[in-house]
Amino acid sequence: MSSALGVYFLDVGQGDCSFVVPPGGGSAVLFDCNDAHVADRFVVDHGITHLSAAVVSHLDVDHIRGVLPFLEGFLARGGKVDELYIGMDGDPNERTMREACTALLDKAFAWERDDKLVLCSPTRESKPKVVCSGAGWSVDVVLPYYGKQLKAIVDGEQPNECSAVLRATCGGIAVLIGGDAPLSSWSRLDDGLVKARVVRAPHHGGEIRSGDDDFRDLYERVEAELSVFSVGTNNRWGHPFEDHVHAAHRAGSCRVLCTQLTPRCHERPEERLTQGLARTGEVTYAYRHHVKRSADTVEVPCAGSIALTLDGAGGYSVAPARYGWHDAFVAKLDQPMCL
Repeated sequence: MSSALGVYFLDVGQGDCSFVVPPGGGSAVLFDCNDAHVADRFVVDHGITHLSAAVVSHLDVDHIRGVLPFLEGFLARGGKVDELYIGMDGDPNERTMREACTALLDKAFAWERDDKLVLCSPTRESKPKVVCSGAGWSVDVVLPYYGKQLKAIVDGEQPNECSAVLRATCGGIAVLIGGDAPLSSWSRLDDGLVKARVVRAPHHGGEIRSGDDDFRDLYERVEAELSVFSVGTNNRWGHPFEDHVHAAHRAGSCRVLCTQLTPRCHERPEERLTQGLARTGEVTYAYRHHVKRSADTVEVPCAGSIALTLDGAGGYSVAPARYGWHDAFVAKLDQPMCL
C-alpha cells in the first residue's frame, strides 16, 4: 500500500474543486466543486468509490455549482459519502444565486434524514477539526472559528468571512487550501498552522484585504514554496490581481501556478489554446475543455489541473514539474506575472 497522499487542484474554470486522496487510494476528501463533470470523471479515473467527506467552504456559487449534481451522481452509482460539511454564511434566500444554495441545502437535509450521510459544520473551535486522518497524515478544518462564523452571519458580513480553509498534512509536509477566506481570518492562525509548503491562494487571487492589510501579510507567514491560483480565463473580476500574485511569488522564492491563462498574462489567451491543451492532460484529462458549453467563451489552460504527491517521508513532488513543458509555455506569454 502506498504511503503517499495526493492533493489535486482541478481545472474547473473560475471556481474551485480540490481532492485530497489519502494513502492507499480508493477514498478521498472533496473540497468545493464548480464543475460536476470534471469531479465525476476524476473519481472514476482514480477508482474512488468512497468520500470520507465532502467539504463546502461557503455558499458562493463558484464553489457549490457542481456539488449537488456531483454527489447525486456519485451516490446513484453506489458511492459512499460519510460526511458532508456545509454551513450557513448568511440568509440563502437573500443571495443572488439563492436557487443553487437552497437546492443544495434541501438535498443535504434529505440525505441526512435518509441516513445517506451525516451533516457537519465546516468550522473549528479551540482546536482544528479533524475531517479524517491516518498513520502520519491528516486533513483538518483550520478556519473559520465557529464564533467568527456565527458573528459574521448575525452582523450580515460578506459570505467570504465564513469561508473554510483545509490543511492537509503527510510526513511533516503541509498544504493549505484556502477557500475565499480573507486576511482577517488568516491572521487568527498561529504560526504552527499557517506554515505550509504549498498554499492554494484564497479567492482566486482576488481581494482578501480590509483596512491596512496587505497580501504580503499572508504569504510571508506561510512561506510556501508553491502557490496555486484556481482561476478562469474569462472571469469578470480581473483575477488574479497582479499584486496578489507578486505577494505570493515573494520575489521568486515561491513558484506560482495558475489553472487557466488570463489576459493579465497574455492579451489574447485564445491564441495559446492549442499549446495549452497539448500538455495539460498530464495530471488528468482536460475534461473542462472538451465539453460543449452553452456560453460562447473560450477557456485556455495554463498549468491546467495540478497534482501534489506527498511521499510520507518528508518529500513531495508537483505536476507540472519545474523546467518542463509548462515553463516553456509560460516563457512565450506576453507578460507572465509568475516570473
